Amino acid sequence: MNEEKELDTLEENHENDDMIAPESVADEISFKVSEEARPQHTWTRKQIRNVWIAAVVAVLLFILISFLLSLLGIDLANLGNIALQ
Repeated sequence: MNEEKELDTLEENHENDDMIAPESVADEISFKVSEEARPQHTWTRKQIRNVWIAAVVAVLLFILISFLLSLLGIDLANLGNIALQ
């Protein structure tokens, strides 16, 4: 009779065993940062030079366009106000 109760208790405890992850899966979980997640390369000198050149060209174009518009009598500071009126 005691054996039957023990078997019933064991059966009740193992009903949800399929929901428990096996130990082999738990051993594979790692919280280390993988090398794949890190940036693969940094900026090269050529890329940095190209960005600087593009920035200088953009600033020079802005200054040139501002100068030409001022020669035509168009004020950039009031350009937004004219559009609102």
